[in-house]
Amino acid sequence: MLKHEQFLRSLSSFLVYGCPLLTDSGVHLEAERATVWDVRLSAFKDSFKTSKQLLLSDIENYNLVPEANEDGLNGVTSLQLKHCADLECLVDTTATATKNGPTSAFTYLETLFITKMPRLEALCKGQPPQGFLKNLKHLFVKECYKLQVVDELLHNREKNQEHLLSNLQSLNLCDLPELRWIFKGSPHSFTFQSLKDVNINRCRNLKSLFSPSLIQNLVLLEQLGIHYCDELETLFADPEMMVK
Repeated sequence: MLKHEQFLRSLSSFLVYGCPLLTDSGVHLEAERATVWDVRLSAFKDSFKTSKQLLLSDIENYNLVPEANEDGLNGVTSLQLKHCADLECLVDTTATATKNGPTSAFTYLETLFITKMPRLEALCKGQPPQGFLKNLKHLFVKECYKLQVVDELLHNREKNQEHLLSNLQSLNLCDLPELRWIFKGSPHSFTFQSLKDVNINRCRNLKSLFSPSLIQNLVLLEQLGIHYCDELETLFADPEMMVK
């Protein structure tokens, strides 16, 4: 494998589209913007160390860390995932995926856009690495048909996770037919002092938005939009108090 320092020093972006037989790029491609569409991520192993904007579509991987990058993709600030039918999570720290695992992952990610991910259940399987999504500001989730509770997407029912989403400013959820609750876990696990904009569209089985115990954290909320949620019964209610 050639080292990128030898040439391509001015490369600022690269796009590879529709090359399903490509298995080895032959070089570490380092660029601030990277788009990989219908290509095996193994062809670009460790090629995203300097990428800040990453768009992945129609990839066959089950996770991004460690399959695509073992260092945790900590430099990425904007991540778009589309039409990744096999992707189950962003990071897998379970023993079946990696023995040592990354010490940190997606530490500086600010914007996360996810659409058409039928198998996605959690952003992290196993205990999240240090700093996981601690700087996330914008979350957009669309057409993830297995998703029932947003907080389960974030932490996969793992315990001992404090202060999730403390920097989240906008939350957009669209076309999630199985979504019943947004946040169903312990109110002590989430802080929303930065949340300003919430938009919910066509989540037909959604029952409630937030529990009353979380209202006190929504001090900066400026916009709340709810559209075509046929089963919505109340805006604020404890899931345990509502009839299933």
